[in-house]
Amino acid sequence: MKKNAVVIARYNEDINWINQLEDVDIYIYNKSEDLVGIDIPDIPNTIIEHLPNNFSGRDAHTHVYHICKYYDKDYETITFLQGHPFDHCPHTVPYVNYKCKNLIDYNNIIKDLNDDQFCRVAGNFVELGYMATCLSVEWGHGLDVVASEISLPVKVLTDKNELVRHFPAGIQFIVNKSACIDNKSLLWWKNLLEQIGDRSEWGYAHALERLFPAIWDYNECDKY
Repeated sequence: MKKNAVVIARYNEDINWINQLEDVDIYIYNKSEDLVGIDIPDIPNTIIEHLPNNFSGRDAHTHVYHICKYYDKDYETITFLQGHPFDHCPHTVPYVNYKCKNLIDYNNIIKDLNDDQFCRVAGNFVELGYMATCLSVEWGHGLDVVASEISLPVKVLTDKNELVRHFPAGIQFIVNKSACIDNKSLLWWKNLLEQIGDRSEWGYAHALERLFPAIWDYNECDKY
């Protein structure tokens, strides 16, 4: 049976909550200046990588960096989280620990927790964060502009002739790896990482984050 993984983009947050995670491989990307004095739990199957002061693309960079580095790791699901995920999704830990055969089954725990404002099943991925709507012209960089820069067909964003993107605040997801990551080549992901480069402006980073539902859905082999 394939394992599951959790990827955490950390800055200065207390991450002792990872002690509550069950039967997952954990990857922590620490972007604070150093690890001295930081209390990180000693948990098996946990890998910590230090990326000091790397703010390019914010959390989106961390997600794509991890995907490129571990593209060939055969996981069933990968959960992408912030260092303190609870502001956007209070029940993060129960969702990560919820084991099911199909992501659609997450609707059961969402109902049990009365949590539909913070969690939504979107086909091959689960969005962990309250839902917001962003027009293409928001945050300084239009989503259509950034989509073009990263070779994401603008057509995948079109909704009723208006470029609109519904997204979970906090860029936190549980994704089916084969359907959301392996549907694009390693070269595609590396090109995305290169496009992010050292761009640290907030407008670009926010626009990029709002594209992630479309990025997960995009299949490189589809014709647009």
